[in-house]
Amino acid sequence: MPPNAASSPICPCCPEDDVRADWTPAQGRTTCDVGHGVELQSASVYDLLDASLAACTLLAAKSVLEGEAAPIRRLTVEVSHTLDDAGWIVTRLIQVSGMLSEDQQTSLVEAADACVVYRLLRSGSVSIVSLENFKDGPR
Repeated sequence: MPPNAASSPICPCCPEDDVRADWTPAQGRTTCDVGHGVELQSASVYDLLDASLAACTLLAAKSVLEGEAAPIRRLTVEVSHTLDDAGWIVTRLIQVSGMLSEDQQTSLVEAADACVVYRLLRSGSVSIVSLENFKDGPR
């Protein structure tokens, strides 16, 4: 399901579960918007995970495009998520304004798929070691 399409959000308190990251080379500006005006305080954990994927994808693709001096005006990554019978589904849309050769397009997709957050989400085999340190409380 494409971003901004009608969907059942995972977090009922967050009706707009879209995240957008933009890079505008001419302005030297990179931005990440969690949930179209949703303040970070009210963002769900899913919004933050979407933001991580959008930002990681953007940075990976940006580094490739800068290295190849690609003539682009803007790079945008939008991430959204839904929950259906198949489980949690994340949709990532990468949009490029400007002309890229076929090789540059391939490099961009490979870089985007190599970003750490994308790889972790796809792996399904994340181990977490949880450490606690309670210095002043009972335990």
